[in-house]
Amino acid sequence: GEADPPVRRRAAPPRPKKASSVARAAGTATAGVFVGGRHSGKGLHVDQVFWSNVGHNVSGYKLLATWPAGRASTKLHETMLDSVFAPPLTRDQLAALRGAARVVLLRPGDVFVMSGGVAHATLTVGSEELNMTAYESFVSLNPRHARHFLRTGDKRGAYSLHRGAMPRRELEDFKDHTIDALEALVEAPRPAVETARFAVPEDDAVALRAVLRAHAAATAEMLCDNDSYYRKYLRPRTREGLLQLPWHSCREA
Repeated sequence: GEADPPVRRRAAPPRPKKASSVARAAGTATAGVFVGGRHSGKGLHVDQVFWSNVGHNVSGYKLLATWPAGRASTKLHETMLDSVFAPPLTRDQLAALRGAARVVLLRPGDVFVMSGGVAHATLTVGSEELNMTAYESFVSLNPRHARHFLRTGDKRGAYSLHRGAMPRRELEDFKDHTIDALEALVEAPRPAVETARFAVPEDDAVALRAVLRAHAAATAEMLCDNDSYYRKYLRPRTREGLLQLPWHSCREA
């Protein structure tokens, strides 16, 4: 039979994020709510973990700027950390915005997904209406996203942050959470493909499951090939299960 892997630490509760001096934040390290008035915002930063963020802009209007991953984001994080892009903009802020990968306007009700592992900043705009945005952080099964996540904590190179990166022990605790999620996925590998607003056609559900199968298999191999913590603690049967997820509908069987 399979030998038992080393015992993993159980994750401690995440530490709260430090709120900007302008925008008010509430929540934990992996979820929260930002509330602010006109020209308030979250200053430029790269998240402590290179995860993704899914958010819901509940009310008001907000500008969101993101920058390319790697050296460009690292340099901005070191030189312009916590800079709020409220008018009038400085020369350095204007130069930074010219190099942004995206600048988007979030409207009331908009839902968005973005990488927290790149430099990003927000600014509430429009009328005097209060802006409220809720978010949650996650690591997706997409191999590109998972590979970026593994750059968290790099000590040198284009992704190395001298300030703000999650300490190694806390990062390993977070990796424990991701291993738990992968094990649960293998135990119950039939995700519901549905939304609260509209029915999902069966053909679309089949296509999504096929993409998830491919991503899960590629990410399982990549995690163990590129990270010693996953290589040590991700059970072989979990790895094998991720390579052979039976995600199919009756039509696919």
